[in-house]
Amino acid sequence: MNKVLNIIIIVLALLLVGIIIYPQWQEGRTVELNIGCDPSVNATVFLVAQNKEFFSENRIKPNFIFYENPDLMIKDFLSDSLDCALLPWPAILNLAKTYDSIYVLASALYRTSLPVDGIFVLPKAKNPIKQIKDLKNKRLGYSPLFKNIINVLIYNLGFKPQEVKLIELPNSELVSALKNNQVDAILVIEPERTCALNDSLVPLMMPALPKAIIGPFPGCGVVIKSAPVIQKKRFATRFKTVLDAAVTYAGANTEESRKIFLDYYKLDTIKYRTCYLPDYEKLAELNRGLIIALNAKIAEVDSSFKVVNPERLIPQAAQFRQ
Repeated sequence: MNKVLNIIIIVLALLLVGIIIYPQWQEGRTVELNIGCDPSVNATVFLVAQNKEFFSENRIKPNFIFYENPDLMIKDFLSDSLDCALLPWPAILNLAKTYDSIYVLASALYRTSLPVDGIFVLPKAKNPIKQIKDLKNKRLGYSPLFKNIINVLIYNLGFKPQEVKLIELPNSELVSALKNNQVDAILVIEPERTCALNDSLVPLMMPALPKAIIGPFPGCGVVIKSAPVIQKKRFATRFKTVLDAAVTYAGANTEESRKIFLDYYKLDTIKYRTCYLPDYEKLAELNRGLIIALNAKIAEVDSSFKVVNPERLIPQAAQFRQ
């Protein structure tokens, strides 16, 4: 009888140990992370994290999935095909109107002094565009990355919605679209800004978003669902550690970070030596005032826009296990 009882005690003790240890083992193992991002300089922070092995050091295997259209990225993110998404801030605010279970763990700013975007026109055209006001009744090509802010830009440039014909094209196709007369002007983001300069296109406004809307302009944010932060704190902390390290490294090593981006896309480091990067912010540095200001700018143009409190998008440091 005592022998049977001892066996039962041992089995129960092993089960108890398993109940305690197994979840810790699960959170400690290498985890694959499907990351949605766009093929622009916005993604540099992730590329730096991979190149400097910040992911592997924190037992994360990243799978980068690139999207030209943030709407498709959001769709996959909401369906759990993506664990994380690098989204334009205007798209984040639009998403937050109807979906409140998201957190932003890092952000990128576009500064006036280091332009990552710009509006370009042809150097020679039948009807030359020399000033912003000349865009009236013209065709402006823009990347899907700007679809949630383009109307705000047009408004702030002094136009009514119908006064500029907007044509949405992949960022990588905008330079050729302008040269082939598919559009009269283009709004591009790096590396296409540098490509436009290399092709002797004329900058009409550079940068555009920080000058016309708000500077610095909140370009994009690293978004995850709030559930992993709450339910898998060890993993969430590891991911936050990766982002913090990558943001810090990119800020302190601009030239190397640029080379990491250019090498990833096999772009000539000489021709693209002036390809600028956004100014990244880690979680502790996120500028809430800029998000509030961006909210207000969007609401000024779209009266139906629901102003989002940035506090509910930005988790507290105490939510992460150190």
